[in-house]
Amino acid sequence: MVENIKAAPGQTATVSVGLPSITAPGKDVFLNLSYVLKEKDGLLPAGYEVAYDQLTLQEGSGVAFEPGSAAVPGVSVKADKDGYAFSGEFSFAGVGSDRAAEWKAAFDPKTGFLTSYKVNGREMLSEPLTPEFSRALVENDMGARLHNHMGLWRYLKLTLAKMDVSKSGDGWLVNAAYKPVKDTVAIRLTYLIRPDGSIEGHEIMEDTPGLESMPDLFRFGMKMTMPGRFSTIDFYGKGPWENYADRNSSAMVGRYTQSVNEQYHYGYVRTQESGTHTGMRWFRIVDSNGDGFEISAPKSFSASALPFPINVLDCMEKGTPDRENKTNTQVGEPRHSLDIKALAHENDRENGQTYVNFDLVQMGVGGINSWGTWPLEQYRIHAAPRDFHFVLRPVKN
Repeated sequence: MVENIKAAPGQTATVSVGLPSITAPGKDVFLNLSYVLKEKDGLLPAGYEVAYDQLTLQEGSGVAFEPGSAAVPGVSVKADKDGYAFSGEFSFAGVGSDRAAEWKAAFDPKTGFLTSYKVNGREMLSEPLTPEFSRALVENDMGARLHNHMGLWRYLKLTLAKMDVSKSGDGWLVNAAYKPVKDTVAIRLTYLIRPDGSIEGHEIMEDTPGLESMPDLFRFGMKMTMPGRFSTIDFYGKGPWENYADRNSSAMVGRYTQSVNEQYHYGYVRTQESGTHTGMRWFRIVDSNGDGFEISAPKSFSASALPFPINVLDCMEKGTPDRENKTNTQVGEPRHSLDIKALAHENDRENGQTYVNFDLVQMGVGGINSWGTWPLEQYRIHAAPRDFHFVLRPVKN
């Protein structure tokens, strides 16, 4: 604790906080600072926090889980007209000793997507794991007409060009290449399936001629849908509230456990993107038993888990309707956040769905003039070669 900081308004002072030497190799180390009043100031009592900060003293290695490290030896593969099915076992900590669970992952030969993942016979995917480049528009996106400028990426459907499956060490490699978008943008997905059921993925935007002429992206990441019973998120990243690349200075890195029901901000009058957390090291979506998926990556990423899909939150899904009052120039439909609350199935999550996004990067939300100006340059995502390296693995409690 520093009792006295002698600095007049506008001046800078150097103080010592007496930190010990750091003895945590490979780990994140932060210094959390709280600035409080020493004495009562008007209506504010002594001890009132007027500011806080988090300083990074050391960045960790970024490796949350080593793929293959929880393996029970052996992985089998079955190929038929319905696709490729991989299966095996993984170990997890039980009461008193390690236990093992069976896993099975299936890929569709028509799309190249992961369409099913089961643990002990129970399905964990409602919809496939697929690339995602868009988001539900925020008010600033609509004000800047980004649905026009960046419309290429909205609800983009990829068409499989080629899919290969081959043995790779003690696992199997799935490589799916897609037909170029606008004869220019080449997307490729690779998955290394390990004996422990972990899937080491790469979402790749290839370096192709003319790529730089393509419009900016809203995001570069992946999405999947899980049954509604997976209604808790447990993550190590920036929280506790939602935050974005250009709106995260007030969020603190830490471990947070929250419900999916908490993730959408109903304070937004109209429906829009919500619930993202940045600075993510790992992100878990689990059920009441603590079973589910963990997503991690060598580099920090962003992620969200919402009770709504993108299209439900997107006021421009169907464009701007004709209005009798021609003086109303609002872009998009009048979809109100509170009107969709019943779709979240807050009290019966088993009957709902959990929509998961995780991104290498998502464009900033802007707000410079609150209506029309694009996000700052450093928070935009230009079309360029990219490689999102991530690990998806089952977790069991």
